Amino acid sequence: MASVRVFISYDCNKDRTYRKMLETWSLSADVEFVFGFRQPGLRMKSVSAAPVMNVTTDQINSASFLLCVVGSASHKDEWINWEVKSAFEMGKKVIAVKPDISSATPDSLKRADVKWVKQFGSRFIDEAIKSAQRSG
Repeated sequence: MASVRVFISYDCNKDRTYRKMLETWSLSADVEFVFGFRQPGLRMKSVSAAPVMNVTTDQINSASFLLCVVGSASHKDEWINWEVKSAFEMGKKVIAVKPDISSATPDSLKRADVKWVKQFGSRFIDEAIKSAQRSG
């Protein structure tokens, strides 16, 4: 079992490629990546969203950190903003990475206490997680 659980917040409509890459890295790392199970197109205000929000809240709460993958449409994703805000409310450290530096930053990540990863790569993400662990 991994010693660190990291909830991954990402745009499940547009950034599934990054999820697949993280799943591959997770197989060999001392880190367990946890992904929410919402389906593409699920609106937060829909009747179907409440159970997903409950499970996602539990997943974020049981994680050590939240890693937000900021893709091209993440700044408009209501789920990403909600997940990040929830993590901060729970006292979790938030790490963010932009695979494409030109992607707009979601409002919930415009805070001084977000740890930004300089590049989307297993080594850089691993270093950021280790740094967050050391800083308590």
